[in-house]
Order: sequence, then structure tokens, then C-alpha cells
Amino acid sequence: MSLATWPFILSAIRGGLSGAKTLRALRSGGFAIGNERFYDLFRHATYQEALSSQLKYVRRAFYPNPNRIPEAITKLSRKFVFTVRIRGKSLRTGEMIEDFRSIATDQNMRRIDIENAVKDRASLTDTTEPVEILEATLFGGVKSGISGTLL
Repeated sequence: MSLATWPFILSAIRGGLSGAKTLRALRSGGFAIGNERFYDLFRHATYQEALSSQLKYVRRAFYPNPNRIPEAITKLSRKFVFTVRIRGKSLRTGEMIEDFRSIATDQNMRRIDIENAVKDRASLTDTTEPVEILEATLFGGVKSGISGTLL
């Protein structure tokens, strides 16, 4: 049950909800989760968001410090997973589009290399909506750690 609550907890933290309000919302939505279990997840999610959000301030030619990248609470297929925010313009309608893409790698990469890799892949794989990519910004990331610590 805890794995199903993880995306909701992350979105609640990004939206500024407190722990008590998030727990009430989960329970009113039909999720059965104990206080101790919930607050373990909530504290870890808050910590992960705080550290992960600092990656966007790394200079483009520098590598993110692996000690400052939070550990994932689920198993990862690679050593690092970075999330990049892509902003672009639809070539059909002209409206601005924002999307988030992830890149998994076994080696730490410079920020500019992460952003360029996602830009290149995004332009090749977007077949449903042709998009002119204007900006790609490193948004966050996690590293593999001791799997199964919380979930």
C-alpha cells in the first residue's frame, strides 16, 4: 500500500500541504496507512525533495556531488536517475509545452551532458506532437542506495 501512496505524498509536498493534511487526504481517499509509516515516508520525501531540488543550481560544466544526491527508496535499474524539465513549443499549435523526462545512467554526468542527452532523446521520441525544444533544465535526481529501506 505504501508504494501506491508515494506519488501522492510527493505531489502533496510540492503543493505545500502539511503532513497532517496529506494524511487526512490519503485516508479520505480510502488508503489505510498507519501514522508511523506515513510520517516515515513523508519525512523521507521531504528530505528527497529538498536535496533533489538543489541540483538545478549546479553549474552546467560541473558534476553533481554524489553525496548531495538523495538515495531512492525503490530499486533503480542504474546507479543514478536524473529528472529534466523540458520546455518547448508545439509546432502544430504554437502553445508552450512543459514535460518532465528521466535519464538513468551508471556514471555521474555533468549537468550539461544530462540536459543535452534528454534534449536529443526527447526530440527523437516525440512522435505524437512535434515539439521545438527551447529549454532543458536539470530538475532533480536520485541515486541507488539500500533498496527496500522504506517501501
